[in-house]
Amino acid sequence: MNNWQHGYFAERGYAYNVIADQFPRRLANAALWHGHRPPDLAQPFRYVDLGCGQGVGLCVMAALHPNAEFVGVDFLPEHIAHGRSLAAAAQLGNVQFLEADFLQLAQAPEASLQELGLAEADLAAAHGLLTWVDPEVRASLLELAQRILRPGGLLYLSFNTLPGRLDVLPFQHLVQQWLGRGRSGAEALSQARTDLDQLLAAGANIGQAYPQLQARLQALSQADPLYLQQDYNNRCWQPLFVDQAITLLAANKFHYLGSTRLMEATHHWLPEPIQTLITQQPDRALQELCKDLYLNQVFRRDLFCKGFDPLWPKERHTQIQRLRLQALMPSEQLHRPDAFHFRTELGVMQGDPKIFQPLLSLASGTSIGSLLEERPAAARARLLERIGLLLDLQHLAVLDEPAPDPAPAQRLNRAIAAAAEAGAPYQFTALPGLGCHLPMAAFAPKAQQDHPYANLLDNLKAW
Repeated sequence: MNNWQHGYFAERGYAYNVIADQFPRRLANAALWHGHRPPDLAQPFRYVDLGCGQGVGLCVMAALHPNAEFVGVDFLPEHIAHGRSLAAAAQLGNVQFLEADFLQLAQAPEASLQELGLAEADLAAAHGLLTWVDPEVRASLLELAQRILRPGGLLYLSFNTLPGRLDVLPFQHLVQQWLGRGRSGAEALSQARTDLDQLLAAGANIGQAYPQLQARLQALSQADPLYLQQDYNNRCWQPLFVDQAITLLAANKFHYLGSTRLMEATHHWLPEPIQTLITQQPDRALQELCKDLYLNQVFRRDLFCKGFDPLWPKERHTQIQRLRLQALMPSEQLHRPDAFHFRTELGVMQGDPKIFQPLLSLASGTSIGSLLEERPAAARARLLERIGLLLDLQHLAVLDEPAPDPAPAQRLNRAIAAAAEAGAPYQFTALPGLGCHLPMAAFAPKAQQDHPYANLLDNLKAW
């Protein structure tokens, strides 16, 4: 293996996907919910994606926020070449892609970081890398994030989590064994699955120790091969307990805010005994660890800040009340039997139609404040939790104010559609004015009639 790879699997590029949790609007909402002063997305800001992959998500974000600067950093030339090509096809002038190594960037002079557009960032993100790279690269990643973010800036980190990944540790170890014996990334994954399938079919004790292993292997067989190779083929694949991650980040001046999933900002959705156990813990790290142990958490999407900038309670309340919402579910779907079956970290939750139907029937531009007014404090808190859940699931979206120029998003959508017709594996498009994306199938004429967001697409006229 060449030294430049540092143990990272570089035989194939990453999937052409979009990570909703690292979008600026999602991060700003999460910071607000957690009581930290969020960036003003109506003003120019800088966003750095550390390990940007193919750059599809960064291009979508740049198209949605034409007033901001976006920088993608990745050490795979394949990723940078693709990101630049997509940005050029969409004529996006506010995004750049840098081929660079975290170890080198972390040691670069301050002037070099400024010249590259990496200084004084408001937002930074690193999807998955924390538990995919070797310890030296991880240390450089966190050092670089600390150097490039302004005080008060936000860092999004997603990572594989223990205890939920314990059952696939044997699978990942088998993958490494086959890679070490000369198999390709795809071959190593296939052989490891075959080996474990045969062991489980023969009644291996590991199947009794990890009863979910069989279902996990079946799910892997249906996942995107590019994603699987980037997730499981890395030599230093090492899931973390959440308290370990919080400790690592604290050593680099980062304060833990909480999950980007707003529903997780509260523990009220957990059983009463678990709520009590969590509140009895002396600090956030132990609270989050107890929650993960209860949920058998497999993946976290967390938000940190470089210096906590508190929003005082009245400020936070006022800013949340001012947010205006857009419902993303058409009225005809609200009467389906499964309309309020929500997939969450706890599994499928059944929402009360009396509560969720009015929320999903909101007129465009309805403010959160108008929904909370004249309700008792306890009822306001619970309603806010439900709004957070619907934002997490993208059944609701927050309107950008003032609305940005939709032209960049329209150009990107046309470029993505043209590439998809030529065979590109793109699956997402940008929704201007909402700071989010939708599956690209929503924009196909044949899919518009039956798609759950058909009325929204018609209203936005982004296509």
